Amino acid sequence: KSFNKKEKMIIKSLEFHNYKCFTDYKVDFSILTFIKGANGIGKSTLGKDAHLFCTHGYSDKKLSDLPNKPIKAKSCWVKEEIEVNGNLYAIKRSVPTKLEIWKNNELIKFATNAEAELYLKSLFGDVNIFKKFRMIDNKVGINFLEEGQVALKKTIFSLSQDKFNQVRDNLNKLKYDRELHNKDNLRIAIHYPSEKRLKIIKDGLIKLNSTYNTLTQEVRTLNSDLNTYNRKQGEITTNKNKTKWQRDKLLQEPICYECKQPLPQPNKAQMLKDKNEAITNLNEQYKNNVDVIEELKEMIIQAEKPIAALNPKKDKLHQLEMVLETRIKHNDFKYNTKDVEIVKRSIKELDSLSSRCLVRSINTLEPIINSVLEKINFQVIFEVNDKGKFAITLRKDEIDYAYNLLSDGQKLILQIAFKLA
Repeated sequence: KSFNKKEKMIIKSLEFHNYKCFTDYKVDFSILTFIKGANGIGKSTLGKDAHLFCTHGYSDKKLSDLPNKPIKAKSCWVKEEIEVNGNLYAIKRSVPTKLEIWKNNELIKFATNAEAELYLKSLFGDVNIFKKFRMIDNKVGINFLEEGQVALKKTIFSLSQDKFNQVRDNLNKLKYDRELHNKDNLRIAIHYPSEKRLKIIKDGLIKLNSTYNTLTQEVRTLNSDLNTYNRKQGEITTNKNKTKWQRDKLLQEPICYECKQPLPQPNKAQMLKDKNEAITNLNEQYKNNVDVIEELKEMIIQAEKPIAALNPKKDKLHQLEMVLETRIKHNDFKYNTKDVEIVKRSIKELDSLSSRCLVRSINTLEPIINSVLEKINFQVIFEVNDKGKFAITLRKDEIDYAYNLLSDGQKLILQIAFKLA
């Protein structure tokens, strides 16, 4: 949530338990409260640190460093009573992490600490915005006048500029969409084909692909069988060659080819007979296997014919599908160059309006700021050109000063003037 000047916030009291340099302490605030004392007694803690810790969970120290060190405390808490827009809130933040919130003396229940944090953010906004607009100090993050001219302009006019930026972003999105779908940039004729026709083609492709897949699966099965028989053919050939070698050894030598012992004639004759019978059987197996292989090859040729016939049909339907889908997308090209120019002119008019509003805001701010600066004989002059370029001039006795040439006191007064405005 952004900072809103209409919100009224009044700190009523702060109560401490073992927080930083405090043990148990409570302080009540009036409309104007001055805090004085020696270094290290807790002036900054009372002035800003405790409030930022309660409302935003912010601290420039680690949580483990917040409990009072001299008494070696392990935990601590801060409780703040604060009035926001007529409602009284009590916020108690503890270390280790615990967060409790009361509204008009009634405890608000949250499921998690994260929900409670979001609730506080809806009340008090972002901690950086709070520091910039509701605190006065020369420290970084609080004194936005230390920023450059562009960042300073963004900070001072953030509320009104955010609205313009939102509208500008929406117009830029509209411009992008119209430029993307500008039919004047198309190099082909626009057609408006029937989506029913596209559905018929898609359904036809599904059926055709189903038939195609069935046929290709059949071919894959036949090829698998062919590979099996080819391997079997190789095994038969290997066995036949081995058996022939054994038979030839028996015919050529009087000893056994395995044990190298002499073979009696009857045994040798029987072994030759067995080898010849084995060779005959292997030849028969080989012949039968060749017949099966040839038959499988023919079946594969026949099975591939309908696949070859389907391929052109499938490719043609797929091409038609792509063309129709592309042409149907052309229906999105509903803008022309004139539509694009209208959005561009709207963006230009918005920028012009933004500059005029900026000038009007400056005309309102200038006298308020100068009513404070006249106490130190300074005058601030805002300058905005027709392109919205922003500059601030600080003038005293007809002499212009840069911000970094001011004394610390003058910088503080200038900061007060800006934040009051």
